[in-house]
Amino acid sequence: MAVFTTFDQIIAQSTQLGTRRLALVQATSDLLLGALKQAMEAGLIEPVLIGPKEEITEKAKALGMDLHACTIIHHDGDEAQAVQRAVEVVKAGEAHLLMKGQVKTSTYLRGVLSGASGLKASEHVTHVAFAQSPYYHKVFAGTDGGVMRHPSFEEKVTITRNAVRLLRLLGYERPKVGCLAYSEVAREDDPETWDAKRLADMGQNGEFGLLDMAGPLGYDMMFDKESAAIKGFEHPVAGDVDVYIAPDITACNASTKAVYLNGGQAAGVLVGTNVPVLMLSRADSEKTRLNTMALGVMMSHGIEKAGGF
Repeated sequence: MAVFTTFDQIIAQSTQLGTRRLALVQATSDLLLGALKQAMEAGLIEPVLIGPKEEITEKAKALGMDLHACTIIHHDGDEAQAVQRAVEVVKAGEAHLLMKGQVKTSTYLRGVLSGASGLKASEHVTHVAFAQSPYYHKVFAGTDGGVMRHPSFEEKVTITRNAVRLLRLLGYERPKVGCLAYSEVAREDDPETWDAKRLADMGQNGEFGLLDMAGPLGYDMMFDKESAAIKGFEHPVAGDVDVYIAPDITACNASTKAVYLNGGQAAGVLVGTNVPVLMLSRADSEKTRLNTMALGVMMSHGIEKAGGF
């Protein structure tokens, strides 16, 4: 059963799996190229860099990157065309993973989610953020903080399926899933708590496969055993959650960023595609980018082993 205590553990395990080719859109960020250099030196990544060749070459040389190990595809058009070119590289089998560089998130998502991209393997593509906190004993995940703004119950079902599927691809045999809400009391006239209860009931009935699932739960009950005990909540998820399902995009995005801004680390991926699609903020740190590349490599091998997402 895979439970990762740190991102460094994920990086170390990913290096044992074999190098993957990564198509990187608008690869012009020093932070991104710095993380890429580390990933190359660790044997994680062979890069396919898409963007203005002269600028990429100049920055890569300044960082001491091995340009002989890089494929650079010159593209000096607009962002949308750059994303489309990267998607074509992946569709042609010339790369195993796709990653966002200096591109607006909305532009990147439009290119990935387009029916013409051929990348969708699920009814809905969703986002899963992973985080490591100095105040929690293992790496955990939250969803959806990047795609679904105000998901319906049916969309929350897909968000849950995608997240559980991802954890299984990463080696989790029995994930611990919490349904986040502002209150632990479910009321039928309150969609947030009622949806959390319905999802948890589905999980307990085996509709998401083998797992432990509970909800509605406050954030403290999922991450702190003492808080859960004080409230009389005894459950495998209490203080030991692997992934939480948020009621909306703001709840997930804000809570994972709070961890990151308080001495934590992060990574972010799209789920529901037939290849790993890595998605971060343009302001994310070099370490977050390296963490995400390692996670993507692990996902790629998991998808290949499973015969698809």
